[in-house]
Amino acid sequence: MRLLSVTLFAVLLASVCCAQVPKEWPVANPGFEQGLQGWAAVKAENASADKAVSHTGVTSLKLAAEDQFHPYVAQGVKELLGGATYALKVWARGVKGGKAQATLKIEYYNAKGENTKGMYSNSVTLNSEEWQQITLEPVADPDTVRCSILLRLMSAGEAWFDDVTFTMTKEPAEVTFNPIRAAVEAGKAATVKADVRLREAWNNQQPQVTLTNQAGETIPGGSAQVEARPDGLLAVTVKLPALPADDYALKLTFASGSGSMKVFSYDLRKPTNLTDTGTILVGGKPFFPIGAYHVGTSEYQLLADTGFNCVQGGNPAGVAAFRELLDEGQRTGIMMDVPFYTGGKVGANLPDTLQKVAACKDHPAVLNWKIIDEPDLRPEIIDEVANAYRKIREADPAHPVLLTIASPPSFPFWVNFCDMLQVDPYPLPRNPLTQVSDTVKAAKAVLLPWQHLTAVLQCGWVMDRDKPANQPTYDQALSMVYLSLINGAKGIFWYSMHDPGWDLSKTPLWARMKELNAETLRMGTLVTTGEPLPPVAVDNKDVQAAAWRLAGQTQILVTNPTPTPQTATLKLAREVTICKCLHGDAEAQVVDRVIKVTLPGYGSSTLSAQ
Repeated sequence: MRLLSVTLFAVLLASVCCAQVPKEWPVANPGFEQGLQGWAAVKAENASADKAVSHTGVTSLKLAAEDQFHPYVAQGVKELLGGATYALKVWARGVKGGKAQATLKIEYYNAKGENTKGMYSNSVTLNSEEWQQITLEPVADPDTVRCSILLRLMSAGEAWFDDVTFTMTKEPAEVTFNPIRAAVEAGKAATVKADVRLREAWNNQQPQVTLTNQAGETIPGGSAQVEARPDGLLAVTVKLPALPADDYALKLTFASGSGSMKVFSYDLRKPTNLTDTGTILVGGKPFFPIGAYHVGTSEYQLLADTGFNCVQGGNPAGVAAFRELLDEGQRTGIMMDVPFYTGGKVGANLPDTLQKVAACKDHPAVLNWKIIDEPDLRPEIIDEVANAYRKIREADPAHPVLLTIASPPSFPFWVNFCDMLQVDPYPLPRNPLTQVSDTVKAAKAVLLPWQHLTAVLQCGWVMDRDKPANQPTYDQALSMVYLSLINGAKGIFWYSMHDPGWDLSKTPLWARMKELNAETLRMGTLVTTGEPLPPVAVDNKDVQAAAWRLAGQTQILVTNPTPTPQTATLKLAREVTICKCLHGDAEAQVVDRVIKVTLPGYGSSTLSAQ
């Protein structure tokens, strides 16, 4: 029986490779006529089969939630072809006047069980009883063998789903690369490695290498070596000559066909307004950013009075209006993180961007230039960022250029095309606060010493029945700041001041926002002007700490990011005889020349030691 199934699979695989696409992959119970059979539901009480509503047949899936839990159903699809394009489609509806947000997700997995890619569709508002089709169509990685498909409610409300299809819409290319883009240092010979899948069998010959620049000119000197892997992929090592800073297409031609990956050459040079240790300089002095997203110009003074010193600003049309925005920042004492991605565009905006940089680079309210937010999640502009970075840096060698990146696995690529990196871990309400420290630590590990790191933390952006659904408490917010600074951040931004239906100033955390910002500035002064001391050894994995020396005093930041009280021993590089708590609610004492500290749940403190 097993031999028969293997044989059938081989026939199926061969037929798929030769078939005309699209080809539909089987989905278990796609119309929910058998209830939830074949689907796994997260929190079963949020998912049900509804026989009163359907698109076709007599049943549909209903997802309902009174909060922001984001319920979903999922099932696995097997025997996928690496490098192919698959489309997940579903019909969905809501209720008249409703605000339910629905989305789809595909998670691709390799033979090792690793989740290599997860992609969401655009979130769709279901505000009527009319059915509409939602579609998600990402390319599978070359090593993909299976996936999970998810139907998800992204808000409070009610949504119905029916008639799910999963279709291969495009066969794998003749040659498929993973990764599909690489970064190399300009002016130095480089090696690029990739996993390659051939649609046809490899004939054991080495491929021909063709490298071209943006002008279409061929660059000589590339070579490749290929080794077969047990999983059917080819391990390819390409040696490249020293390249000027530019964008390139790397083409490999095998006997069965050819394929390309993109190579971006970078030339990182420290801007004038960053120190050798990644601290921002404003007027030649260290500056610790405490900023907010989605702020109206009329609120700059309010934010300044509440302890903010910068915002992600705007990008109004025309140099005159742009300068007026900067003038208002200067008047209120607010520095500008200047975003140039109006309409989600980069390359199309570049002429306007460079005009504004040239006209306003000497304005005292400019903190930095920002290319775009989360390009790792924006396939339509992802390959335009490197060129924009080069052009902006050429136009202004003083102000750093910033990117916000969402995906930690992509940090090693993106740090080559920015001077400032923002990371945005939002753990609440589903994940532990240590998502913040894990993300900041991963970014710090791949940054050069002079590159700046800012953590964008959540202060909420969704109201649910007049209460914040994902806003931290004051203690949780303060712990996230501690986690960020302990692990290398030198700036804090909060997301967000406004979102649809959201106003931070009308939420519980706002009452203590000025206090939170004052604490953040105090610690920011420590990490930007103090001398970092060797790592603090902590005997409790749930407690994190780091130490600096400032004005002759050793200060230790320590936090407990769990809801449970914790006790830990902190061992510095030198013995300690005296310890006291400067800020916070920790109990600390010296025992055998080390510090024993007790922290309440989500407790954070600054200690001094001698």
